[in-house]
Amino acid sequence: MPLLLYTWENLLTDIGQEFPNISEFHDVCKYAMEHHFEYVFIKNENYQDMKEITFICGANINVHKRASKQLIANLVKSKLDDTPRYKPREMIKDIARDYGIERPYLKAWRGKEIAITEFRGTEEDAYNRLPAYLNHLLKTNPGSHVAMQKRSDNKFRRVFISLIASTYGFKNGNRPIIFLDGTHLKARCHGTLLAAISIDSEDQMFPLAYSIVDAKDYDNLFWFLENLNSGIGMDRPIIFISDRQIGLGDNGSNMF
Repeated sequence: MPLLLYTWENLLTDIGQEFPNISEFHDVCKYAMEHHFEYVFIKNENYQDMKEITFICGANINVHKRASKQLIANLVKSKLDDTPRYKPREMIKDIARDYGIERPYLKAWRGKEIAITEFRGTEEDAYNRLPAYLNHLLKTNPGSHVAMQKRSDNKFRRVFISLIASTYGFKNGNRPIIFLDGTHLKARCHGTLLAAISIDSEDQMFPLAYSIVDAKDYDNLFWFLENLNSGIGMDRPIIFISDRQIGLGDNGSNMF
């Protein structure tokens, strides 16, 4: 599907046209790239109010230099909304096909990161909203078990989540087997994801609880198991299966 939007075709209406905001100006830039116009700034009184721009028609104008990472983000934003797994290499091919512009992989990757940030906000914003998310989760899933701790500098340390539906399913339909594992997160803020998985009656994986911690160490693993014990409250023997990294298996047998 072409990245060009039909609404851009009506953006240029008259000589001396003014643009009320930076967003509309970016749309005009996309239109210029699609139709091979070059544009020159005449006046910019305020960055948020792009006042006057001169467009020069040309059949073979090189518009590659105009394709900044911000403009790439604007070009692919709508498709990213529909296709979250839209890859930079696919972006490069689509932009080359629709605009005749070739951009390096790094520029496309940065453009994608900008677009994702504009959609979802930064990772720091997400962590700041975490307490509100946990409160909402408890209101909508009463009986669930959540816990969060911060470091002494008020930065995030760890969070634990186990939904009541998972606990109920484990107690009433699953085998008393829990698989414990962890994996490093590749996001910019890093951290480690710890997970407790059970097996349902059809031999399918059944998520029981998960935790995001700042490091995969003994203290965080013990904290995870402590909250897991509080969340499921089992009074029957449980079989734990893990790779036993950092004493994970021993902690489980001692805790339960």
